[in-house]
Formats: sequence, C-alpha cells, structure tokens
Amino acid sequence: MKKELLEQLKALFEKNADVNKAYVTSDGNVFRAGHYAENWKQTLANKAVDEYTREAICGTSAGSTADTDSDTDGDSGSKVDTGDKDKLAAVIKKFIELFDTKPAAGLTAQEIEKQIADYEAEKLKNAGNDQPDPAKAERAALAKEFTELTGKQPIGLSVDKIKAKIAEAKAK
Repeated sequence: MKKELLEQLKALFEKNADVNKAYVTSDGNVFRAGHYAENWKQTLANKAVDEYTREAICGTSAGSTADTDSDTDGDSGSKVDTGDKDKLAAVIKKFIELFDTKPAAGLTAQEIEKQIADYEAEKLKNAGNDQPDPAKAERAALAKEFTELTGKQPIGLSVDKIKAKIAEAKAK
C-alpha cells in the first residue's frame, strides 16, 4: 500500500471515530461509505473498490479507548446501558451513510431514527415521480424532428415556435 494512501486512511479513521471501514476506488479516492465508492466507480474504466478496516490500518476498532473497564458516560458518572450505546452507534452509522455527515450533537437515537424515517418516507413518496413529464417528452420529440429537418438545435424556442418552424420546413 502506498504511504500516501495509508496516511489518508489513518487521517480518515482518526477524524471519524465511528467509522470502521473505508473504501478506495481504483483512482485513489477514499470514501467512508461504500455506496459512494460504488457510485464513483461507475465513472471509472477500472471498477475495482478496495475495502480497508480501521483495525487493519490503525490496529484498533471504532470507539475503543485506553479505559475499557468503565461503563460510565464520563459526564455524570452514571452507568450507561451498553445496548443504548450500540443502538446509538448503529443509528449514527446509518445516518452518515444516508447523509454523508454526522447528525447534530445531542440528538437521541430516537430523534435520529425519526430523521432517517422521514427521509426514507419522502424518498418513497417521490419514487413515483420518476414518470417522464409529457410536455418534456413532446418537446424532446419536436426538438429531434426540428434538428433532423433543419440541422439546427431549437435553443430558446417555445414548443409552438418549434411546431411552426417544422411546418415551414416541411412546406419547402
């Protein structure tokens, strides 16, 4: 592994304590979410994506600290349920994968889950809107016909003007 790539990966893991994996595309771009690397590789001739783990690069896993004996949260000295910590970590990870940023500080797992659910509901609601706009489809067909007849692009012309110009071209 190149020294520069190793330094980039170490910097990524040091900056993002909750990230356990990084993905590197064949052109050397480093991603902390696999889906971004998968999307990026589509633009490359070499579609290889290599996965690196925090443990392999830094020798530690996310969230590990020197003090592993304590189950306190550090602020109040009260015991923290490790199940809640795990759930929060999982929810934060999903949030980062969706939005490529950490959630606002101080949010509970439930608040983050609500933001994720709202986003996914909006995404589902808009999923049916992928149908082509009939007006755009008509304009595209007219533009194609106009270009075939005149050899020019109908830039800046309304649909009505394109129709009129097509009629003129056909009349000649």
